[in-house]
Amino acid sequence: MDARQLKKLTKNGNSVAVIIEKPMLEVLGATPDSFVKRTIEGNKLILEFVSLEDREKLMHEASERIIGRHSKTFKKLSK
Repeated sequence: MDARQLKKLTKNGNSVAVIIEKPMLEVLGATPDSFVKRTIEGNKLILEFVSLEDREKLMHEASERIIGRHSKTFKKLSK
């Protein structure tokens, strides 16, 4: 492993963060406002940047599930 691949975690309140430098964000096509999907495989934390289109699709699917589960409540609230 190359020492340049190592990154120290940074304390952020009660959590920790990994700082991703601007050049790396540019290579990934990401911005500070980007969303990531987090996956754990063994001892690996995998971050995948989510495109705006994928994020909109996920939000639409989530809202459809919520509406489906709580349709009776929404109907009562709308009266």
